[in-house]
Amino acid sequence: MTTDMTTGQQALELQKAQASLLAQSQFLPKHYANRPADCLVAIQWAQRTGLDPLELLQNTFVVHGTPGMKASYMIGLANKRGPFEGPIRFRVEGTGDDMVAYAWGVIDGEEYTASASMKMAKAEGWSKNKKYTTMPELMLQYRAATFLVRLYCPEVLSGMPTSDEVEDLRFAEATVVESAPLAELAADLSGEEPQESGPEEQEQPVVLDTEATVVEAHPDADLFEGALAAQVDPE
Repeated sequence: MTTDMTTGQQALELQKAQASLLAQSQFLPKHYANRPADCLVAIQWAQRTGLDPLELLQNTFVVHGTPGMKASYMIGLANKRGPFEGPIRFRVEGTGDDMVAYAWGVIDGEEYTASASMKMAKAEGWSKNKKYTTMPELMLQYRAATFLVRLYCPEVLSGMPTSDEVEDLRFAEATVVESAPLAELAADLSGEEPQESGPEEQEQPVVLDTEATVVEAHPDADLFEGALAAQVDPE
C-alpha cells in the first residue's frame, strides 16, 4: 500500500512539473497560458482516455468552467478510434430554415445516420450564435456529427461536450433583462407592497434605461472551430 501511494505521489509530481512547463509554452492555445492547474487536469484526462496530452491541450477549451473538445477533433477521433468502416460522411439538403445536415457512418455493413436542422437550431436557441448565420452548413454538420458520435461511439468523447455544444448552450441560455421601476424592484426584494409617497414627499421620477440588456456568451466564441476536418486523423 505504501509503495502504491509513493508511486502515485511521484506520478502526480511529474504531472505537475509537466503542467507547469506546458503552461509557459507558446505552443499551447492562449487559454491555457499560465494555467498549470488546467494543464494538469488535461494531462490526467488524456492519460485516462489514452490520448496524447499535448494533442488534447491543442484541441480543447474551457468555457465558463466547462471543458469542451473541438468538433473537428472529435470527428477525427471517431474516424480513427470509432467503430465506423471508413470516415464519417456528410451531406446538406435545403436552404435557409429548411436546411438539414446529415452525418452517417457504416458499422458492420449497416448505415447509421444522425441529423441536425436549422429548425432544430432555432427551437433550441442555438441560432443566437451568429455562426448559424455566417456558416450554417458547417455548424449543422458539426451538430449532426456530434449526435452520431454520442449515439454510436460515446467513448470517443468520454463524457466531454464539444466546444460548439458549450457555446450553443451559452447562447441558448442568454436571457433578456428588462429594467423595472425602483419601487417595484424594492418590493420584489423585500416581499412587501410598494409604498406610495405623499404629495410633499414625491420626487422627480427617475428615468431608467428600458432597453433590453442581453447577457452575451463567451467573448472568445470566434476562437472555436475553424474548418470542417471530418476526414483528418488527429495525429
